[in-house]
Amino acid sequence: MSLKVKGLILKETITKESDKVLTILTKDGLMSLYAKAAKNIKSKKFTATNLLCYSEFVLQEGNDLYKVIKRKRIFGFDRYFLRIKRRY
Repeated sequence: MSLKVKGLILKETITKESDKVLTILTKDGLMSLYAKAAKNIKSKKFTATNLLCYSEFVLQEGNDLYKVIKRKRIFGFDRYFLRIKRRY
């Protein structure tokens, strides 16, 4: 069974060498996702799974977390975050 959601990535936790556990804010509330190889720069999931990105995900139910099957970056707030971080 697959599920399609849109959400803003609020938190990312690195697991293993290049995997991420993401906490996203959707219209229904908070949700945790597992994205395999998302930290790897060469990965197709890299741009859509960065912190403060608004993305659309197609998910598959897993044991504990939803697994990211497909992703599409809609908008990234990360450049604003970097500007604020540089000033302080």
